[in-house]
Amino acid sequence: MRFEQGTYCAVGVDDVADVVNAGRYLKALPHVDPGRVGVWGISYGGHMTLCALTKHPDAFALGVNLAGVWDESAWSRWAEQEYPLAAGYFTARLGGPEEFRPDVWREASPRFWMHQMRAPLVNLHGTRDAAVPFAQLDEIVKDCVASGKVFETHYYPDETHVFTHRRTWADAFRKIERALERYLKPAGSGSSGQGEGAPRDVNSAGERAGDQDAAKGCRRTLPRDLLPVYQDPDDQLAL
Repeated sequence: MRFEQGTYCAVGVDDVADVVNAGRYLKALPHVDPGRVGVWGISYGGHMTLCALTKHPDAFALGVNLAGVWDESAWSRWAEQEYPLAAGYFTARLGGPEEFRPDVWREASPRFWMHQMRAPLVNLHGTRDAAVPFAQLDEIVKDCVASGKVFETHYYPDETHVFTHRRTWADAFRKIERALERYLKPAGSGSSGQGEGAPRDVNSAGERAGDQDAAKGCRRTLPRDLLPVYQDPDDQLAL
């Protein structure tokens, strides 16, 4: 309740300020390279990642977004039909319908600030997401292409909002790890740095032969406590 009260009419403002300040704290630590701090999150955390990269372009060197909202208005119109309780909840947090608080709604939508984004953005999303529709990822891709941003997209057919299967999480963590290596490695260590020389758009469902070969190393790189416990009993990842 305190979080809702503290961010009333300030979604995408006060909440993301906490994220940015956490990044500043990390950068101030003596053992941290301030130029190699990234941010990531799923669902609301994905939304915070998108807000951080677009509204605070110097805060992080990389963002990883899993199923975050890009356009609050578009999400709300969808939710009114498909997820009415959530639609009402967020409308209340934003101070009422958009026509009464257009400035507040705009602040909550990262897409209006994406022209400022400089750090690479990696996106992962399931096509059967019942909380944040896959159309949000489509809009991210359209806007990034139109603005020439450095980004990657990875989608998972029939996957849900927080991914149901262990095999999906295994693939997702593998892709996130590669993104960290690609964009955050120190200069001279094989990194392309801030997306230079990296592909602008990598569309993948985790079905390429290289990814299948890399799965063999999953036993060594994914500790059990990083894998979700709500998986299909027939979908086990041997560790």
